[in-house]
Amino acid sequence: MTRGRWFDPLLTVLRDQPGETEVVTLTLVEIAVLAEQPLPRSVLTRTYWWNRRGGSVGSRLAAIGWRVTHAQRHDEEVTLTFVRVTADTIA
Repeated sequence: MTRGRWFDPLLTVLRDQPGETEVVTLTLVEIAVLAEQPLPRSVLTRTYWWNRRGGSVGSRLAAIGWRVTHAQRHDEEVTLTFVRVTADTIA
């Protein structure tokens, strides 16, 4: 897998969720396992996930109908909550 596309497996997991699944919570460790490589340090920044510019992870999430709504740190573990974008969740 090329370095710039580490997030493709994450997008696949989210895209393949059943229609009734509205929320998916994953740790950065789980996402790194999906990516089969260490994640870039920039994943720890809010803008990394929420940026909507073309080519960004945020724009790719939006394109498949998902966005990150919550990031939480517990000790050394970071958890991200992804929600399916619906008419009432679009900001």
